[in-house]
Amino acid sequence: MTEARQHTNSIPLLCKDFILEKSQIHEARHYGADAILLIAALLTETQIQKFLTVARSLNMDALCEVHTAKELEKVLHTDAEIIGINNRNLHNFTMDLSTTTTLLNTLSPEQRRSKKIVCESGVYSFRDIPEGVDAALVGSAIMKSTLPELKLKELRGKPLLKICGIREVEEAQECERLRVDFVGFNFVAPSRRCIPVQKAALLRAELKQTKAVGIFQNQSIEEVNFIAQSLNLDLIQLSGEEDQTFIDACAKPVIKTVTPDQLNLDLKAEYLLVDGPKPGSGTPADFSSLENTAQPFLLAGGVTTDNAWQLLNTFHPIGLDVASGIETHGRIDINKVTHLVNLLSSC
Repeated sequence: MTEARQHTNSIPLLCKDFILEKSQIHEARHYGADAILLIAALLTETQIQKFLTVARSLNMDALCEVHTAKELEKVLHTDAEIIGINNRNLHNFTMDLSTTTTLLNTLSPEQRRSKKIVCESGVYSFRDIPEGVDAALVGSAIMKSTLPELKLKELRGKPLLKICGIREVEEAQECERLRVDFVGFNFVAPSRRCIPVQKAALLRAELKQTKAVGIFQNQSIEEVNFIAQSLNLDLIQLSGEEDQTFIDACAKPVIKTVTPDQLNLDLKAEYLLVDGPKPGSGTPADFSSLENTAQPFLLAGGVTTDNAWQLLNTFHPIGLDVASGIETHGRIDINKVTHLVNLLSSC
């Protein structure tokens, strides 16, 4: 707790312990906690109220966690202000994301206004967070991600941005300055955006915050991994017919390009990127099937500064991948990149 406190500065710190004794609350406060967790399944109504009173005397908050209607009713008889609805059954550890919505709908309008409701467990995307809650408690999705800072941004519903096909040092510098999330170096020989590895190394050196992605298509795993490791790429993008075995053999986390009808295939990658029939051509696909999908995805194919907002609001991807849409006369147009960054920042 002390170590966590040293790294969080003014950010509130929750002590996720099984609070069964008053002394634990004093101990949590002593070591830097701002709030405690009270699990209704473990405590009586009297205990919950007693621990709430102790916490408030120490200027602490309490997250009161429930999983069933009976537990919720117990907590509502206390003066708890923050109620967490756990989608995980603590008896058999099964997960049901509808638990939050079901219990939320039992609250009266006054209770909805007076309480802060937290959705807990099973949240891997902002799409998993039900409408009407005030916050989400997320652990596994962040801990399992190889890019936790971008996972946090995604969970907050802030769209990610990938600029593809940069070829000049100045373009890399501007993308870094603008805090673009990813830039793509194209190593697919037939593409007009393909660059030599030596040139990519110069661009890679300019990137500190922005993630470097190498784009490959039906190339050997030896070539893919050699380039990825030589340049210390953050991710590998596979835009061909590579299967799960190929993905698993990659030396870096993978962005796998798929068509809309392939999105629900059981592919395990860091990101799935839905693109048109000819990746990199700027030709859009029929994205209508994406409107009701629960699978998180990045969207590419005909994305421009003019249609980006509409695509985000219609299909709700976790981010956009743009190449031809930010080019003028075949070259990266920094004014268009800046416009797109500002547009996504306002979301």
